[in-house]
Amino acid sequence: MDLFADGRIVHLILGLMAIEIGILRYLRARFGIGPRPQDVLATLAAGAAVLLALREALTGGPPSSIGGFLLLAFVAHVIDLATRKPGG
Repeated sequence: MDLFADGRIVHLILGLMAIEIGILRYLRARFGIGPRPQDVLATLAAGAAVLLALREALTGGPPSSIGGFLLLAFVAHVIDLATRKPGG
């Protein structure tokens, strides 16, 4: 039962990212602090796509699948950079 060999570590990390989104939403709604969820969506999408590429690599997925997730991460990262406010 190896977390890395079967890719379950990626599912664990994605779950932690989902909890992070929930905490950010709660803090924003309850106290008005922290970034708006839509301001970090592209960042989290890029990270999630890289993690999915990692899962494919760990579990012996096809190179086309790994490449597809990395391409998705690149697109999300470009969107993230394009939508950031200068100095923010």
